[in-house]
Amino acid sequence: MPTGSPPRTRRYYEDETLRQVQDATDKAFYEIDTERPWGTPTSDVKTSTYHAKFGEIVLCDPTSAAFTVYLPTATSEDAGRQVTVKNYSASTNHITVQDKGSATVDMLDSIFLGLAYQVRTFVVRNANEWIQVGGVGF
Repeated sequence: MPTGSPPRTRRYYEDETLRQVQDATDKAFYEIDTERPWGTPTSDVKTSTYHAKFGEIVLCDPTSAAFTVYLPTATSEDAGRQVTVKNYSASTNHITVQDKGSATVDMLDSIFLGLAYQVRTFVVRNANEWIQVGGVGF
């Protein structure tokens, strides 16, 4: 850090690979978490109800039956944290996605992925709301 630069205060979202760091001027930037430099963690392929973690890519195979992926409880401190859920199969059985607490997903109690290989990314907007920000197969 150059001499005279303001000290950085760490107000960050830790999704295990990337940290959003706030500096003294409130300008946000990102730094790589050197403890996990190899990228975003993916889960083993899930075939039944699963409780996701922030920063995780959840790979799902609903071939044998539909099931639910629970997003972590959303709090205001978690704003900006995300979870990605992917149907990792050709199955069209539903994968229901909902918050573990009482937060909504795009103002709904839950949503589902019902297309083969469909993927959606969910981001905490505030303490009571997850939003979808991207995906294939909407």
